Amino acid sequence: MPELLPCPFCGGSERYPAKIYACESPYHKNKFFVGCDNCAAQGQPSDKQDEAISFWNTRADLKGCDR
Repeated sequence: MPELLPCPFCGGSERYPAKIYACESPYHKNKFFVGCDNCAAQGQPSDKQDEAISFWNTRADLKGCDR
């Protein structure tokens, strides 16, 4: 299983790292998502754990973006 990157919003922490969860919503039964226990950010749900991790680990390319 791929390693989870830190939360893209808060950076997470050792105490509250991002984790993989099974969805409990009736709209997303039998799906998985990655969530941050520090800031409550959530990734896109998927039928497969590896894909949910891939969605979480995908970051926007900000080259040339004025921040």
